[in-house]
Amino acid sequence: MVDTIIACSTPLGQSGVAVIRISGIEALDTILSFCSKKVLIPRKITFSKLYSDEDLVDQVLLCYMPGPKSFTGEDVVEVFCHGNPIIVEKIIDCCIQKGVRLARHGEFSRRALENKKLSLLQAEALHSLIHAKSIEGVHLANKGLVGELDDVCVRFKSKTLDFCAELEARLDYPGDDLGYMSDRVLKEEMFDLAKKAEGIADGWRAGRQKIYGAKVALVGPVNAGKSSLFNQLVQQERALVSNIPGTTRDVVEKSIILNGIEISFWDTAGVREETQDPLERAGMELGFKMVHDADLILLVSSLNNHKESEMQQIAEQIKSKQCLKVGTHYDVNEGLNVDVECRIDSISGKGIDVLKEMISAKIQASAPGMSTLLNSQRQHELFLNLSRHLKTSAHLLDELGPAIAAEELTFALEKIAQLSGHDTREEILSHLFSKFCIGK
Repeated sequence: MVDTIIACSTPLGQSGVAVIRISGIEALDTILSFCSKKVLIPRKITFSKLYSDEDLVDQVLLCYMPGPKSFTGEDVVEVFCHGNPIIVEKIIDCCIQKGVRLARHGEFSRRALENKKLSLLQAEALHSLIHAKSIEGVHLANKGLVGELDDVCVRFKSKTLDFCAELEARLDYPGDDLGYMSDRVLKEEMFDLAKKAEGIADGWRAGRQKIYGAKVALVGPVNAGKSSLFNQLVQQERALVSNIPGTTRDVVEKSIILNGIEISFWDTAGVREETQDPLERAGMELGFKMVHDADLILLVSSLNNHKESEMQQIAEQIKSKQCLKVGTHYDVNEGLNVDVECRIDSISGKGIDVLKEMISAKIQASAPGMSTLLNSQRQHELFLNLSRHLKTSAHLLDELGPAIAAEELTFALEKIAQLSGHDTREEILSHLFSKFCIGK
């Protein structure tokens, strides 16, 4: 028998209302064993009192949803209690005493997947919906939750099965006239489908920023004014500011909302060649490692004390990244001829609003108007691999014939199966017979 599980579905902490979810065959009997009601009408909100022995625990609302028409596909009871962590813990403890166990991370969604209430793609979309950092991210997650990406996968699967059926028929019935496609047409269709898969994969950059926000790293020599600039950008004194070189040794992070997108700013350790301090060097190395995960680099230099050798060293490390060159100490050398795109004064804040707009424009330009359905790195990688297998199959058709090309297509189907969470390998043969009506 599958265990009955329980967990608080709302964040722990004091609030007006907390929601506790119970799922499993014993869900209803468990809650009835210590509530004032003897019967719960399915899908009706019921007021009740919960007791521990004879002591009142809380006055609550209960909703009983018998399976399979529930989130998990099992019998589910949701308890709406007052949002005091002590009350929440007591209600959960009362259920545990009746034989219910605490749910593991994501176990309700896992049961929904196993009971076919959610696809794997919908489960990922649900996670993205909860964690989205922008309203665009919410819209993207909702597309996945209503099954748009599942529909795309169904179309990819159907078309790939068509290719498999064509090649398998050539192998099994080489002398029959079954209206085979020419190699040229078949390869064109394979390459076209591969291009579509690659296009979907390319949309992940935009999707990632919508769901998880963008990352901007401040990089530059020591005493370039990075920490002062960081504090101005996030409107808080988060980074320690000092004239002593090497003050910043760890990466300081803070997020803000900029034009509807959450942007995490990272203040990294200043770069200088002559330092012998192992802790400072470790901070510099950590900063360069994190730079590789950034969507945008603010390359910060001081207009008051421009250090060309350090700037060249930094430029070599970040040459593959999108950069925005920022000059600090605007007020000291307003007319100095240094190659920067934006001049700011980190102390007074002059130029900060202009810089923020430039940052926002750069972030949005990195994925200009790209439509996307993807909401996870896993999906991105699988669509890239799907595209690669389709292209490889098309090339193999010429080089090694239909048998090897068909085998490569099974790898493409495996990627589609991994996307949706369904096994498709055994469907090739049945699709072949239904498509070509062989044996009629």
